[in-house]
Amino acid sequence: MLPVKANEQLYGITVFKANRVLNVQDDTRLLMGAIRDRVAQAIERTFHLSQLVDSREETLKTLGLVLEYRDYETEGHTDRVVELALKLGQQMRLAPEEPKALEWGRTCMARARSPSRIRSC
Repeated sequence: MLPVKANEQLYGITVFKANRVLNVQDDTRLLMGAIRDRVAQAIERTFHLSQLVDSREETLKTLGLVLEYRDYETEGHTDRVVELALKLGQQMRLAPEEPKALEWGRTCMARARSPSRIRSC
């Protein structure tokens, strides 16, 4: 049995079972330890990826709020663009992860690049 730890937290135990008593050689122990380490790395990467996704979404939301603050007359414009982009994605029957890309793109495209005469619509 080998404990699987990531970020100093126990996530599980790797168990190798046989129907009889085995004499495990050193290179087999090393292999089992390497497998345990790879599983721990995969768990850590999944955790860090989740943190990055959350951070990206918060950053984009903040950018949208900053851009709206710049031009009070168009408050809520970014949210309306998101709503329309997501509806467009549904109508186009996009894969589940693709509308998320539309939502992320809205912050950068909806306000930063549009002339003020368009933003005031």
